[in-house]
Amino acid sequence: MSAILDLLSVVPEDKRDQLFKLLEDGPMVVEELTGEPTHRSKLHRMEAKGSHGVRLQTVTVGRSRFSTRRWLLEFFAAVDVARRENNAPAPKGQAKRTTRTRRTNRTKSAADKRDDILDKYGMGKKTARPETGRATRAPEVTSQRGCDESA
Repeated sequence: MSAILDLLSVVPEDKRDQLFKLLEDGPMVVEELTGEPTHRSKLHRMEAKGSHGVRLQTVTVGRSRFSTRRWLLEFFAAVDVARRENNAPAPKGQAKRTTRTRRTNRTKSAADKRDDILDKYGMGKKTARPETGRATRAPEVTSQRGCDESA
């Protein structure tokens, strides 16, 4: 909390609780407070989703969202505390962080689907000829269902 008071002391008292449009004036205000440029989409994300379980406090008037410098600084401090708590040592037997595996080729191609269907009916599997070692398709089925071959 003392960090917020230190940062608030830099902000003029008349501007601390003055509302500003979040997506229009917000990037300029954040840069004024932190010295780092910020895109408006980041401000939208801070308000909508938050960070580490903390969301930026805003007020909606009509179709515009407003915030204050005080709320921004409180948000920054709360995120910092939450981030430090999340990075605390994990209890024994539990991993601190899990790694994500990247999934590629989530869907089968049309050729793979076709081969699966042919394999299902015994027409797509490749078998090797013992005398040549070259692959050839499995023998085709010549009889049709419902036809009597003895006639």
